[in-house]
Amino acid sequence: MLEERRPITSLFIDLNDFTSFTEHTDPSIVTRQLNLYFEEMTSLIVRYQGTLDKYLGDGILAIFGAPDILPNHTIKAVECAVEMQKKMAELREYWKSRNLTPLSASIGIYSGDALVGTVGSESL
Repeated sequence: MLEERRPITSLFIDLNDFTSFTEHTDPSIVTRQLNLYFEEMTSLIVRYQGTLDKYLGDGILAIFGAPDILPNHTIKAVECAVEMQKKMAELREYWKSRNLTPLSASIGIYSGDALVGTVGSESL
């Protein structure tokens, strides 16, 4: 991919109070809940034509409009965020029903021009 400036929309979702949750919860439970959250949120990103950029601890960064051009990237990101909140409500109920901590999440969206392309080390 060649480097270029392009309009994109980025979406960031992060679990609320995750650090305190990990301090008081068995690591195997933390891992199970985190992996389920990652699986569900990532599948929504893909469904709405986003690109998973990275996992950041308990956060997820996704972009809409790169590397593939997506004319309606802002709409897709907002639709994805709405579905993520619905899915988080389902996950909270699921966790409650199993006497697990009902985690919640916050989502931020930004739309604007960004420099997109392949950057990094050639050795990896």
